[in-house]
Amino acid sequence: MPAEQQADKKPWRGRVFAGKFATASQPFVYRPLTAPQGRKEIRLLKLFAHSGRENGVLKGTLDHVSLVDEPDYETLSYAWGHSSARKKILLDNRVLLVPASAVSALHRMRLKGEDRVLWIDSVCINQADTAERNAQVAAMADIYSKGRRNLVWLGHISTKSTAFMQSFYKIMKNIGDETDNYERLEEVVFDESRGFRLSGSGLPDDIDLRPVMKVFGSAWFRRLWVAQEAMLARCSSCSCGLDLELPLENLLTVAM
Repeated sequence: MPAEQQADKKPWRGRVFAGKFATASQPFVYRPLTAPQGRKEIRLLKLFAHSGRENGVLKGTLDHVSLVDEPDYETLSYAWGHSSARKKILLDNRVLLVPASAVSALHRMRLKGEDRVLWIDSVCINQADTAERNAQVAAMADIYSKGRRNLVWLGHISTKSTAFMQSFYKIMKNIGDETDNYERLEEVVFDESRGFRLSGSGLPDDIDLRPVMKVFGSAWFRRLWVAQEAMLARCSSCSCGLDLELPLENLLTVAM
């Protein structure tokens, strides 16, 4: 049994490849997921807080946990983009190459002065192990539904947050006025065949749709798994750029 597991004295929880004397040039090596199937073992990333250098190399550690024990974590949802574009992160001072989009998402979600526990597929799943990858994908429903919150990263979108929020709240107010403060939302939005009644053409002329459409142009909205992740999570918040964050539910309401 690895020394770190003996120290924890927990049968299915432990630090992944602690590497006491590791250097930042050595590659990270995953420890296999070996718990019995009923334990629903996954890895969680503890993303270390930044201390002023927001764009510095991301550092953290991976822990093995069981979903049966109800660990506290957040899931991270993002678009992979071109998987050939890779950047490094440091896990236990060892190098792991992950999609550049994952690094961008982690930079945005990293907290200042406080570590954050996350589940993110490109880090928490050994992508080089086909059997593990298939098993973890099959467990996605449990992983997303048991997380405290789903963090959606829409990417760095070239629109000013103030312009977007002005248009966003105007649209939300217009929808609220048309639906008796959202109580008649489905009745007003959908017709008898579940088609849409409302469209952007029915909005007041003073609403600038351009910043809103830039946000909805994010590759995240074209992801295969997006509907599953959004439906399974207890709640989801969307972030883009450095300072824009809002509930996914409100964003989808505006999309109608």
